[in-house]
Amino acid sequence: MNPETLVAQIDGLSEALRRSVIASLRSPKAIHAEAERFREQNLPLAGTACFLKDCYDVEGLPTRASSRFLEQVRPGPHADGALATHLRSLGVSIVGKTQMNEFAYGLDGANPHSGDCPHPFLPGRCSGGSSSGSAWVVAKGLVPLAFGTDTGGSIRVPAAFCGIVGLRIPPSTWAEEGCFPLSPSFDTVGWFTSTLPEMARISKRLLDLPEADEPSPLRVLHGVPGHEMLASFVRKLFPQAEVCDAFADPHEAEERLKAFSVLQSREAMEVHREWIDVHAEAYDPKVRALILRARGWTDSEVECARIVEMKVKTRLAELFQEADIYLLPVSSDPAPVSPMTHSQRAALLNHTAIGSLGRLPILTLPVKSPGGPLGIQCLLPPDRWREVLTRGFPDLCR
Repeated sequence: MNPETLVAQIDGLSEALRRSVIASLRSPKAIHAEAERFREQNLPLAGTACFLKDCYDVEGLPTRASSRFLEQVRPGPHADGALATHLRSLGVSIVGKTQMNEFAYGLDGANPHSGDCPHPFLPGRCSGGSSSGSAWVVAKGLVPLAFGTDTGGSIRVPAAFCGIVGLRIPPSTWAEEGCFPLSPSFDTVGWFTSTLPEMARISKRLLDLPEADEPSPLRVLHGVPGHEMLASFVRKLFPQAEVCDAFADPHEAEERLKAFSVLQSREAMEVHREWIDVHAEAYDPKVRALILRARGWTDSEVECARIVEMKVKTRLAELFQEADIYLLPVSSDPAPVSPMTHSQRAALLNHTAIGSLGRLPILTLPVKSPGGPLGIQCLLPPDRWREVLTRGFPDLCR
C-alpha cells in the first residue's frame, strides 16, 4: 500500500464524486507512519488498507453517519471503536471513512447532503446502500477491503449491484461498541472484497478462522428455482443443491416485510427520539419518514410483527437442521436506474428480510448477468457459521 498514491487517486476524483463517496480521510503521513509500524511489528495484515463506513468511530475522524447534525449531538473527539481497535491489532491501516445513506437507513446509496453515491460502472444506476461508499471504493480498486453495516441488506445489496463479495456476520460487539446504530438488535458488521480469494485472506485473519480439513460435502438448499440465471449459478457452484420452497409463499413475504418494517423502525425511533423533532429540518426527508413510521404502528401490529419474527426464526432453525447453507437471491434484477422506487425497495427487502429477521451471518456472491451484476445470499447457520465457511468455500480454507 502506498498512501500517497491512494490519496492522489482520491484527489483525482471530481469534487462531486469525491463528496458522494468519501466522508473523511486521514493524512498520508499518518497512514504511512502507521503502516510502517505495522510492518515492523510483523502483524498478519500489515500492508492492507481499508475504509470504514461513516458510522464507525475512528480516532481523529468525525462520525457523522453521513448526516448534517450527528456531530452536534454526539460530538467528538472519538476514540477507536471495537472494530477499529481490532483492525489495528492485525495491522490493517484505516485510510478514512465512506459515505452512506443517512443514518444507514436506505438501500440505494442516495444522500441529499453529500450527493448520491453513483454506481461504479453503470452510469445512472443505483450503487446499492446503505454501505454505498464502501462498496464503491472496493469495486473501483482503491482499496482491497472496506467495511459497512447490514441491518436490512446494506452489505448484501451493494455487493450484488456492484459485483463484489460481501460478508455480514451475526450481531457482535463490533456493531455495539463504537458504531452509531440504526436498529440495534438488527445491526451487524460486514465487509467487502473484490474476489472470494481476497475475502478468504482477509476473513481468515479477521475472524481467526481455524485451518480447514479437506473440504467436505455440505447440505445446500436454495430458493431460486424461478430465476434461470441465478439457478444456473447455483448449479455450477453447488451441484448438490436442492430446491426448497420454505419461504416461497407470497402472502408470508408480505407479512415478513411488514414485520421487519415495524420492528426496525421502532428501534430506529428509540435511537432518534431526542432529535427527530428538534432537528427535523436537518434530516433527509425520506429517512425521517421511515423513522416516523414507528409512531403509527399499533400495539396489535407490533405483536403480529413479533409473531412473524419468531415464525421466521423457528423455520430457519428447522431448515438448518437439514441444511448447512440456504441460498436466496439478493435481487431478481440488476441495479435499477436511480432513483430507486418504493416498490423496488420493497422487492429487495422481500429477499433480505428473512436473513435480517433471523440475525443470520450471510455471504453474498456476485453473479454476472447481461444487464449487470446480481447476487446470491448464502445464509449460514448462526451456531456453526464459521465451520461452514471453512468447509463450504474452498478459498476460505486456504
